Amino acid sequence: MQKIKHLRDFIQIPLLIIIILLISIAAGIGYKVFKNYNISDTDISKEISECDEIQDQAEKDFCYRLLGSIKQDLSICDKIQNQDYKDGCYRSIAIVKQDSSICDKIQDQTEKDVCYSNVAVVKQDLSICDLIQNEINKNECYIDVAIAKQDSSICDKIQDQYYKDACYTDIAEA
Repeated sequence: MQKIKHLRDFIQIPLLIIIILLISIAAGIGYKVFKNYNISDTDISKEISECDEIQDQAEKDFCYRLLGSIKQDLSICDKIQNQDYKDGCYRSIAIVKQDSSICDKIQDQTEKDVCYSNVAVVKQDLSICDLIQNEINKNECYIDVAIAKQDSSICDKIQDQYYKDACYTDIAEA
């Protein structure tokens, strides 16, 4: 039971960070968080060219990831060379847009499963959990959606008895 809570916390922490960042942006204080990157709400082509001018590839990818996430622009994510950053950029956009089809762009299957799970929880859409390939991650997605919806009938969808019991327990404790 404790293992499941730890895994869900691990998945929920990046989601919370993204939500906090987006709230900061909405409040008008997030655009200049990273002083090295002059990201504003004006000319996106100028902002992209500023990322283009960065020599260090890791820094350039970070700039694209930040800009892509803030602007919710998949074409900016496509410019990222580091696959982890690219996948993270896609995932943040998928969560905010509540669009699980964006998760399909993610190459790493574990990251793709996490993306589906995050979108499923935000949308409270159980059907998205069915896209997850890893059974453990799928069960945890069912649990998270059940908790979000406060619907114990979702627990019946879980085949593994350990996770099914955890689902009922977690809903009772929520």
